[in-house]
Amino acid sequence: MRYHFVYKTTNNVNSKIYVGVHSTDYINDSYIGSGRWFKKAVKKYGRDSFSREILGFFYTRQAALSEEARIVDKAFIKDKSTYNVFLGGGGNRLTGKDHPCYGRPGLRG
Repeated sequence: MRYHFVYKTTNNVNSKIYVGVHSTDYINDSYIGSGRWFKKAVKKYGRDSFSREILGFFYTRQAALSEEARIVDKAFIKDKSTYNVFLGGGGNRLTGKDHPCYGRPGLRG
């Protein structure tokens, strides 16, 4: 059986979160997220400093991506308490001055 879900991974040290979509055949796999800034945080704090919570299951990956798009909007990615830097839903990449990290060097906080 293929599972499609939206998840939230929390950094248990600083409470920053990452929201994403994952599709897998094994619900208890060790996946906690991806993305350049998120991976840097995992390297900095260690994998054991993060916990994943499943926010919802969906029949299709597209339905999960739609829910991620609802959650991970422009305000969400501008919030400094998140690791997300792209709009949810697979695509809709912000660039230049519209990107929330424009003008900020390195990892946010």
